[in-house]
Amino acid sequence: MIEKEKILNLIIGQFGALVLACVALYYISQQYVAQIDGIIARCDEDREIYHAQMQKISEKLDSIHIEIKDCKHE
Repeated sequence: MIEKEKILNLIIGQFGALVLACVALYYISQQYVAQIDGIIARCDEDREIYHAQMQKISEKLDSIHIEIKDCKHE
């Protein structure tokens, strides 16, 4: 009987609260990691789009430069 009471006190008492807190913290941390992974993936996509747009702008500037150069020579 005494052993059962000690085990019950441990489960209900501070040890049980500690285990519950650790489980909750682990669950929350896993959700946080999943959110961070999603943010990183979206940032990578944004970087690719930004890079492609910068390439297009650079090409347009190059063509404008050539046109201006041709106009000066005329």
